Amino acid sequence: GTLLATSGLIVLVLIIREPVRRHFGARAAYGLWLIPAARLLMPTLTETVERPVPMSVSPRLMTGQVGIEPLLLSGVAPSQPSLFDQASSWLTIALILWLGVALGLFAARMLAFSARSNAILAQAEELGRAGSIRLVQSAEVSGPVAFGIFDRVIAVPADFELLYAPHERRLALEHELAHHRSGDLIVNLFAFVLLCLQWFNPLAWMAHAAFRFDQEAACDARVLDKAKANDRADYGRAIAKAASG
Repeated sequence: GTLLATSGLIVLVLIIREPVRRHFGARAAYGLWLIPAARLLMPTLTETVERPVPMSVSPRLMTGQVGIEPLLLSGVAPSQPSLFDQASSWLTIALILWLGVALGLFAARMLAFSARSNAILAQAEELGRAGSIRLVQSAEVSGPVAFGIFDRVIAVPADFELLYAPHERRLALEHELAHHRSGDLIVNLFAFVLLCLQWFNPLAWMAHAAFRFDQEAACDARVLDKAKANDRADYGRAIAKAASG
């Protein structure tokens, strides 16, 4: 039931996100993804199923005498597993398979992230700090990138000052700082956990790609809201350079 309801809400968000962006802005479209996420985390409705168990009644109890004879199980033939028991066995196997793939997908992504961040930081030169966020320069990146939840980092390429004009550098860094300050990286981790749990659902993969696009658009909107009117062209060039490498 949760899967069907969440899938339906994902389809709804995929349909209405573009009209919402046009009329209410990129941040409103980004906020729509809270709807299927909230439904996925709602507690599951449970139903108690009672099955009657046959019991033997003592002859003394039937005649009014007090006491129940112990059941003699030695002569009782073993019962065949019911359809419910057989279905439970298959559900257990499916549950193990589902969780195994989800855990494997999550572990693979975390290992890849760890290897990538270690490669970036191995030969990186620290340029400064913005509060608790470190700014480093590394030849391992082709454009500005924000990463890390506990150790928050913004990495810029080795030729950052050559490729980007001063205004473009400032706006590109504002974009990555906005990701950190708005908690986008924490949200990304949470979103990826939900994707791992629905790895078998094609709609979940489509939703994750659309969610990441809407997140970037919302981040652009946050930066442009604070930027001056003549900064828009510089920001567009900075984003194009970062996207193209």
